[in-house]
Amino acid sequence: HVCQCFKGFSPKSPEAWNSNNSSQGCIRDKPLSCNNVTSTDGFVKYTGLKVPDTQHTKLLENINLDECRNLCLKNCSCMAYANSDIRGGGSGCVMWFGDLIDIKIFQSGGQDLYIRMPALESGLQHRNMKKVIIASTIAAICATLLLCVYVIYRVRRNNIEWSKAELFEGYVNDTDLPMFDLLMVTTATDNFSLNNKIGQGGFGTVYK
Repeated sequence: HVCQCFKGFSPKSPEAWNSNNSSQGCIRDKPLSCNNVTSTDGFVKYTGLKVPDTQHTKLLENINLDECRNLCLKNCSCMAYANSDIRGGGSGCVMWFGDLIDIKIFQSGGQDLYIRMPALESGLQHRNMKKVIIASTIAAICATLLLCVYVIYRVRRNNIEWSKAELFEGYVNDTDLPMFDLLMVTTATDNFSLNNKIGQGGFGTVYK
């Protein structure tokens, strides 16, 4: 059979592999981030496999695959997980700790295995970047809409102010509505004499 490394892995000793000696196995091209404060590790699904040697595993029969994934992700020593029972769509959980030894690919059949990988290999980084782009686009659209609303408000406000100014100017310049000073009005009404009073309404007294 021909030995090869999964994507994201390289021979630990290329010289030995060139001599058809693959006993030292493969190592990750990029380190995991589990020990960092902000872990971005994920899992890559491989199908049709003979699962690794089960010497360093933990079996939990009463949890589903999603719960199995979460438990494995929280443990920096957990390198892979899978269903413990593949019958009827799969059930239970088995987790592998440490090196994954003796994995084989079958031409047909086999089992699904989820191998822990750094974000760049698991596709999480791409999805996170996509979320950032979507959030930035939404923020930009909202900012543009707010700016448009503000501009429309300012234009309408200015139009109202201009209309008021034009109305006032037209009123002042209207020759049919002459303006009189207080002295002229006082003289014309004989100092607002009651004899010159015509009537009184909501806006005050009217004099002839």
